[in-house]
Amino acid sequence: MRKRMVPFLLVLTALPAFGQDLAALPDAVALLKGKALADRLDGAIIACLYGTTDPAKAEAAYELAEWVRADEFEGTVRYVSKDIVTMFWDAPETGFCMVETGAMGTDALLARATTLLDGAGWVVPRLATVEGCPALDLGNGMTLAPTSAGQDPLCSADENAALRFQAKN
Repeated sequence: MRKRMVPFLLVLTALPAFGQDLAALPDAVALLKGKALADRLDGAIIACLYGTTDPAKAEAAYELAEWVRADEFEGTVRYVSKDIVTMFWDAPETGFCMVETGAMGTDALLARATTLLDGAGWVVPRLATVEGCPALDLGNGMTLAPTSAGQDPLCSADENAALRFQAKN
């Protein structure tokens, strides 16, 4: 766990002044349609930023990008593209969205997310903890926790990683 905190903290020091302007983010639909895994991951991260509090906006992005809608259960919606699965709550409460990929570990996936947010002028002012794992505080009650993929996540993984966005309702 200690070995994983150093890269996590180094990523934080590279972030600029906090703006949290969703309009500054690239177009999620264009990225979701991308051929490269990096583009599709960026699109899924952006869609999750929206989907955490506005599931309809995330769903519209996935539909326009022609991602496959997968099985739904207990108020969740899932969309799948090659090497990426996303899932968000749409009922009875919003407040959660997850991007999973088997193509990289938590460190690489977190670096991907922070590079994207950095390019949009976002900053993460402090660390947070989500279910015992280190996380980023995105402001406005939203956190971003890199974990292993799956239903019972671990705080880090060398592959099969997830980004879990959570907002306080």
